[in-house]
Amino acid sequence: MNKIDTSKLKRIDTSSFAHPKPKDKPTNTSIKPKKKGLKKSKLQKKKDNTRGLYWKKKAMAMWGKFQHHINRSCIVCGTTENLNAHHLISRSNVMLRNHPENCAMLCVNHHLYDNKISAHQAPLGFIRFLEKNHPEMIAFMEENQNVTGVPDYKADYEILEALLRDAGGE
Repeated sequence: MNKIDTSKLKRIDTSSFAHPKPKDKPTNTSIKPKKKGLKKSKLQKKKDNTRGLYWKKKAMAMWGKFQHHINRSCIVCGTTENLNAHHLISRSNVMLRNHPENCAMLCVNHHLYDNKISAHQAPLGFIRFLEKNHPEMIAFMEENQNVTGVPDYKADYEILEALLRDAGGE
């Protein structure tokens, strides 16, 4: 291997590469220090977000509680056992998810399993049943099928809570 002759290399002054010392910051007496307020807890931050998961869960729970208090029997067969609250307009429509009228109370059989009248197993039979026996539910579905917007789950919760209280619920 060839050796490199370092005697002919020019020395580089590396002192200019060093970081300069920071200058003292001028003190400005007109700037007041920020007041340190109380930090919000994680729970308080969740409560402040009216479109967040905290209020969404509370509103859904209140919707179910309200529906079970108001509608105490299956609209198809009249049984009071094993009732499910069925959303007439899908829960994916966030504006109507917790609407007090967006419900048909059904026994588990007519909600999920019956081959003739079931909201999920036989939806055409269910719609025909509603047209004949509950035209007000069909009217609600037709009037609100295209409702869109930004939900306020806290407001939904408060409305349902007031309706439940007015109806003699908890």
